[in-house]
Amino acid sequence: MRIAYIAPYQGASLVRRRPSLLNLSLGARAKIELISELLRRNSNEVEILSQAEVDKYEFRFYPSLKETDPFHPDIPAYYASAFPVRFICGFWSNFRMRRLLRARHKVSPYDLVIIYNMKRAQIACANYARQRLGLPVILDYGDDNFVAYEGDRFVTTLPQQIVKRLAAKYHTFMCRKEMKMIFCRNCHHPYRSFFSAVS
Repeated sequence: MRIAYIAPYQGASLVRRRPSLLNLSLGARAKIELISELLRRNSNEVEILSQAEVDKYEFRFYPSLKETDPFHPDIPAYYASAFPVRFICGFWSNFRMRRLLRARHKVSPYDLVIIYNMKRAQIACANYARQRLGLPVILDYGDDNFVAYEGDRFVTTLPQQIVKRLAAKYHTFMCRKEMKMIFCRNCHHPYRSFFSAVS
């Protein structure tokens, strides 16, 4: 299965080329890499697509690029171009991420899209994948903004309009140095079994 993992990933070569170190989350980076490696280990082809936002406003164009120092030889990371001008950068990021997803899908069609959390660029790609490409979308969120713990299971607090558009959703957390993925209630999509081998 060919998977597009759309996440705000910042690899080593990107940090050297763009002023993005100040907004770099090492925990998020480690989680994205770990999930990608687990998916790859289960014979899936994974590509990371990132908006690679710049952490300060400036009138400068940063072209799109591919990670030249990947954390895994079989998991490429592609970065959208950035134009960090106030009132333009958000629109630019959304537009360029959609174009990056479309371009990579044309090279070799994806079977599934995973979005990391709920940033605007991820939502724009999720909507494009569902509406224009007809692909299933899975939401991966690792914080507690949209989840509550009831008894022995996690339940979602996402708005129902978002839940209905998702193929599945899962909550991830670190437990004894291994990644756990627990599906929220109302997820009875076939992609649940797809992740059972990962958890």
